[in-house]
Amino acid sequence: MLCFNHAKGQNIELKIDKSNLRVPRVIAKKPGPLTAYLIKNKDSDQEKFDALFTWVAGNIKYDFNAYFAPSGAGIPRIDKILKYRRGICLDYAYLMDSLCKLADITNFTVLGYAKDELFDVQDSMYADNHAWNAVKLDNKWFVYDVTWASGETDYKLTKFSQFIYNLYLKHPPKYKTKKTVSKKLFTINYCDSALTKVPVVFTYSKQKIWNKWFHQQLFKFKLKTRRYNNQVINPNYYLCDPDTFAINHFPDDPIWSLVSNRTRFDIEADSAFYHLNDSTFNHQNRYGRSCPDCDNYISSSEMNQNHSLRKASLKFNSRNRFITTICEYNIGNLNYVESKNFEDSLTKVTVIDTALSYLAFAQQSLLRSSQFSEAETVFQKAKNMAKANLLYKENDGHRDLIILDKFNIKNGCNTIKNLERKTHMSETKLIRRIRRINKYDATEVPNVKIKNTAVKLAEVNKNLKETDSVITILNERIDLLKQEFGLITIALSNNLTKKIIQHDSAFYPFDESTYLRYLMRDNYKKEIDEIRKKINVLEGNYLRNLDELIYEPALACQKLGEDIYVTINQRNALEEQCFKIKAELIRRCQLEPAKLEDYKKLLRSQNREDICWLKTNTPNLGTVFFSLKSLLYRQKLAEKIIRHENHVENRRFKYINKELNRRKHKYKSIILNNNKAVTFQIRVVNKEKRLFLKKLRRDRLEAAKAAKRINK
Repeated sequence: MLCFNHAKGQNIELKIDKSNLRVPRVIAKKPGPLTAYLIKNKDSDQEKFDALFTWVAGNIKYDFNAYFAPSGAGIPRIDKILKYRRGICLDYAYLMDSLCKLADITNFTVLGYAKDELFDVQDSMYADNHAWNAVKLDNKWFVYDVTWASGETDYKLTKFSQFIYNLYLKHPPKYKTKKTVSKKLFTINYCDSALTKVPVVFTYSKQKIWNKWFHQQLFKFKLKTRRYNNQVINPNYYLCDPDTFAINHFPDDPIWSLVSNRTRFDIEADSAFYHLNDSTFNHQNRYGRSCPDCDNYISSSEMNQNHSLRKASLKFNSRNRFITTICEYNIGNLNYVESKNFEDSLTKVTVIDTALSYLAFAQQSLLRSSQFSEAETVFQKAKNMAKANLLYKENDGHRDLIILDKFNIKNGCNTIKNLERKTHMSETKLIRRIRRINKYDATEVPNVKIKNTAVKLAEVNKNLKETDSVITILNERIDLLKQEFGLITIALSNNLTKKIIQHDSAFYPFDESTYLRYLMRDNYKKEIDEIRKKINVLEGNYLRNLDELIYEPALACQKLGEDIYVTINQRNALEEQCFKIKAELIRRCQLEPAKLEDYKKLLRSQNREDICWLKTNTPNLGTVFFSLKSLLYRQKLAEKIIRHENHVENRRFKYINKELNRRKHKYKSIILNNNKAVTFQIRVVNKEKRLFLKKLRRDRLEAAKAAKRINK
């Protein structure tokens, strides 16, 4: 049962002394002089450790060439690390071990699992991939990672690509309110008595020409990504809180985590990794902890350490056979070296056989490592494919909605365009009607020669009354339709303005999502996941009541407009009929002649009002039409952005697959090289055993011959 206790005291912080960073090059080439220079005038172990940690984190750069080497980095060499000031995680850890040992500080290299950019919550861990340290200060154990403290390793856009992206952020899509004149530049204004000629102006929103051209040029550039390491000391990984550190670091032997018992499944399913960010480490409480098992491990022999690590690593994760191979190889070598100290033949042979057994175990572990390495590659590739398909499926859904929306918008545009065409046709008819009204003969005079019978007069009056009644009803209907039409067009225009804003809000996050994919983020990462959730919410807001607010009002506009124009034509026809009836009544001496001229003026005034209403309505329809066109343009742009994101995701998918293939070949190469080393060592031990047995047989034969001579 592991038992860890918190140390009492205040929180620990890294105190960076810039003088510790500037050590003369001649002194820094050797670990002894370097350590002596750094710990000079330092009293406590804490001050000494801070000086060593600061120098290593600030001067040793991560060696990507060694990391990407096809056969691994090899055994760390301290003199080489100090000479070139480069190394990988194991080099950093071994260097801290060496310097701390010279400073008389207890330090230990910990091998284990680090959750990198390929890891996601609920992933299976197959092989350890990182090394860090544990240090004992003031009788308390701390964990730290000087590799990650030496700088952040991440993906970023190249300088030119970042420049292009910054230009895009600096110059987002900009729109302006544009006024345009109808094709018929000027038309007679029938809304006043002056009959002046005025232009018919449409107001709508349109992207600025320079802005549109500029975006087209920016989209021609393909942004490129590179991996980088910024050489800035990161204190987040200095003497960490073990609970926080265990979120993305866990050792092969769980005692070095300095936390309570946790299984591999607990580490894999730890949701804290999903929410992990810089603030998590910035606000951690750094306290030392007591670890009796760690003290016992350090004080035990190298043989016992390897046995303990082998047993603990197999118990924690039986899939990881790389560390098992190292332990078994070390145990075999130690037994082989130990066998040379024995004179007793039985004991010596037994120890040699034990060495051969562990070396054989190492070969078997290498074989299992190869199998698990292949399984990990298959798992990671399947997961990578699932991530890509997840995005493609989501974006296909977004694109289908856009295609459907585009279809509906095009129908809406055609509807409004047809209504505009019918409006112009109705306007032309009304203008022609002015000429007909002017030609109406209002100079009718009574004709006493016409015989007025009671039946005929009753019939004519009845026709006039019925016609006037229908005209009144039609006028009331026209007024109601006009009022309803005006309200719908205004509401439709306002709704379109709101929907355009909502559309921009819904599809702008796609740019941010695409940028993160350039940095190798995917749908399983929190940054992308939060953006995708935001996109769904904003898109839902845009799609909500879209039919009720846009498409149905557009169809209603068309129906109302057609109804208005048909009703006006019916009324006009009846008014012409009414004019003829009034003229007949004048001829029959039943109506005053002045009434006909008044009715003609009424028709002219009514016709002018209709034309005036049409002239007022035409710009509103134009505004609606151009707003629909603007929304259609935005949908096309959104479709282009989605295609671009799919393209970037495809690049990420290929890059990760390439990295997985590289790791697969690297593991195979490491396994092959280790297998050669184990096979060579087996041959050496077998040769030693054969020589010993041959010598033993020879000695026994000579002893038997000597005994035989004595007996004779």
